[in-house]
Amino acid sequence: MPTGCRAPTPGTVIELPARVHLSGCDYFLLALDRRDESVGSAANVCSIVLHLADRLDPDALREAIARSPLIGWLAGVRYVPRMPFFLRPIWVAGQPQDGLRPILREGQSPHEGVDLPCCSDPHRVTRPESAPGLAFDLIHRPEAGSTLCMTWHHTLMDARGAELLLGHLGSDGAADSLLEQMVPPRKPERAIDWLAKVGAFPGRLRDCRKSARHVAAMTGATVAHLAPAGGDGKEAGRRFHLISFDSAETARIDERARSFHADFRKSLIYLAAAMRATHAIRRERGEQGGVYIVAAPCDMRRGGARGPAFSNQLSFLFYRADADRLGDLGGLIRVLAGQMTEQLREETHRALAAMMAQFRRIPLGLYSRLVRGPTKGRIASFFFSDTGEVCPLLDRFLGLTPTDVIHLPPAICPPGLTVASSRYRRRLRLVLSWTGGRLSTAEAKAFERHVRRDLLGSER
Repeated sequence: MPTGCRAPTPGTVIELPARVHLSGCDYFLLALDRRDESVGSAANVCSIVLHLADRLDPDALREAIARSPLIGWLAGVRYVPRMPFFLRPIWVAGQPQDGLRPILREGQSPHEGVDLPCCSDPHRVTRPESAPGLAFDLIHRPEAGSTLCMTWHHTLMDARGAELLLGHLGSDGAADSLLEQMVPPRKPERAIDWLAKVGAFPGRLRDCRKSARHVAAMTGATVAHLAPAGGDGKEAGRRFHLISFDSAETARIDERARSFHADFRKSLIYLAAAMRATHAIRRERGEQGGVYIVAAPCDMRRGGARGPAFSNQLSFLFYRADADRLGDLGGLIRVLAGQMTEQLREETHRALAAMMAQFRRIPLGLYSRLVRGPTKGRIASFFFSDTGEVCPLLDRFLGLTPTDVIHLPPAICPPGLTVASSRYRRRLRLVLSWTGGRLSTAEAKAFERHVRRDLLGSER
């Protein structure tokens, strides 16, 4: 790795790398991130929304951003293709003299609370080939509180990385272990051991073949999906719908998960409810046919590791269900649990991660065509993620008390729909994220009714 660039900070200088190799998942997301005429680059953009009990001083926020070497470094990172094409792609950092900083916008909310779609304009976050890929919105609410929304291009980091970065921004600026938490550790430059590479090739080939067989078996049928719902044009952008449960409802859902023997992995009941709700919307439209395939990212960091924050450390699990298996919630949960157990036992997610790492040497245009292939990119009915407890260690942010933290997931198109579950202070919520008009406002509300009925076991 070449020598790093130094970012100036008061009191402490941290040397950050000038170049970092893309992870296999970074490059996979780039391959999926082909422009769609209806959504542009907004589909692969993430946000994390932090509600604060009191008003956040914008000057304090600007000072925190300015003194962080990590945020300035991240704002200047961009993807650079390499020649010859078989070299692994890299992220290249901007230089300190470039003065690169994330976009910061301040505004006022005309009403209490904050409408999620208004928290961030995803088109201000540029594509990975240019910088900055990070933006902040500070919104002041009439009741004296503030909301901070951090938005970034998904290829830069995953949800867990964003939580680390948010915690760093809201801290007292201490630099201890920040480099280790932020970027993947450097590997010393050494001569290429061609003999070792040749010896490792059979194992890598087995991983690729194993992953290819698994993905082909999962996606070998017509994938059921939500076609654009139409509407008046206002539905075509990046949209969200929040489904919130209070602490009593969350406890009730946990008990219901135990009754389905899903308490060891509660996300399965959320996934099953989301699949059934998607199926219900399609039936109400008169859409039929296809198999429901759901892609779910899984964290590949080592157990107990906090970082790195930068770069996606993800692989995927795939779940599949025929339409005739969606009629019974308990039966569907058992099917999904069996698939999860089999994939973890066979370590198909690790094989897939190894395959994605190998595919970094394929030219991006060719990789994109291979990924999309005959399915036209429809590798899933929707993406599902469960981030677990959000920011459990974030007790204060720049001296203020957080009241809520919400992840707004991307909605890569196709399929153009993501369902994400998370918890904050014993309260469950699901966020629907969609692009290209996949859901109308009325259908999003109907989706919530179906999910609430399944999770709470009532007609509410």
